[in-house]
Amino acid sequence: MPRANILVVDDDAAVCWALERALRQAGYEVAIAASLPQVERCVQVRRPELALIDWRMPGLSGETVLRWLRERSPALPTLVMTAYGTVEVTVAALQVGARDVLVKPLDLDQVLSAIARHLGHREVALAIAPRKPVEPHLVGTSVPIRECCRRIGLAALNRAPVLLLGPSGSGRSLAAHLIHRYGAGTQTPWLTTEGAELPSDPRQLLAVGRTASCWYIRELDRASVHSQRALLQCIDTGALPCRLLASAADERALTPELAMTVASHVICLPALAAIREDIPLIAAHLLARWAARAQRAVSLTEDALEQLSMHTWPGNVRELARVLETAAASATDGCIDRGCLPLLALRSPQTASPALAAAQAFLRDHAGQAYERWLEHWERPLLSCALMQAHGNLSQAASALGVHRGTLRRRLQRLGMDSALGSDDTASEDRTDSVAR
Repeated sequence: MPRANILVVDDDAAVCWALERALRQAGYEVAIAASLPQVERCVQVRRPELALIDWRMPGLSGETVLRWLRERSPALPTLVMTAYGTVEVTVAALQVGARDVLVKPLDLDQVLSAIARHLGHREVALAIAPRKPVEPHLVGTSVPIRECCRRIGLAALNRAPVLLLGPSGSGRSLAAHLIHRYGAGTQTPWLTTEGAELPSDPRQLLAVGRTASCWYIRELDRASVHSQRALLQCIDTGALPCRLLASAADERALTPELAMTVASHVICLPALAAIREDIPLIAAHLLARWAARAQRAVSLTEDALEQLSMHTWPGNVRELARVLETAAASATDGCIDRGCLPLLALRSPQTASPALAAAQAFLRDHAGQAYERWLEHWERPLLSCALMQAHGNLSQAASALGVHRGTLRRRLQRLGMDSALGSDDTASEDRTDSVAR
């Protein structure tokens, strides 16, 4: 790639120094100008291929520079830099020929991305042309996705209940619609009900169930115990005339009897972070759907795809879809690069904390009882490991954990794990306690 010449028009020495350093490191030639005569000389001698122009300078306005450049070099891409990122400034700059507006303090990565975008120096990873409407589908070649597709196919062949498991945003509702599409067909009545709104009266449930041939209950784990028991009664008596599909983020929140009944087919949708190798295919599918709706071609650069692959995606495929739709709408030239992606939504592996991402997902999936569930989730295996390494000796296990043995005994009793201590060990511990006292 040839070394493009970039003209920087700014009177701030610090800004000029930082831009010149970053641009030269990126392989560009740089010319600096702080007045209109200097701009004229740079254009004549250096023949820049792109100009970065400050909007407000003492004795010289960016508007003046833009008008002069538009008259002399109408094809020259110009980007405005401003500390006043208002609508008025943006409109005024675009009206006099600016291609884009960059807000100060400048993000150098954004500046480099914008320059590459307007110079056309971008490696495209995906190019999507608008076509007929694209049906939503489960996309990917990873082992978890292939297994989901297999189970969806099996479930579509009969009318047995289906339980769809997985984190929020992983595609449970999509899987339910695919079962309906390939089974009963999209022409048959379909009903969706939120689990939290499920009636607790069996008669009301039957009345609802008679309105569709396929009934999908979203977040069944959020239904009350009374509603779950009423639903179980309807299923067990055979009075429910429709096919039942249900999703849940936490299977443990279902009553054991209902979980067993609706689990004729169990399909586990994976978190997006667990199938990173599928992100390019999923992104291409989502962009194809957007392009069909907007009737606009759209592409995705290698740099942007790399950023997508690095993100932790706590919101899973739903979050990816929203990020891509926002980016596609903001890509004025139809090409999504790193600068089009929401900066706060994307974090590199060096700054993203896996523990934080896990905590965020846990808090979202167990709202109202997250603290106790988190303790239970991690405390049980920790205590089991400590006891195993101490061969069941309570004092040694407590020492390894850094807690008093009495505290450890109480936690074991609360978790129903005190059976891990034999009677001889417990008696020995009690004698040790009395001697110590």
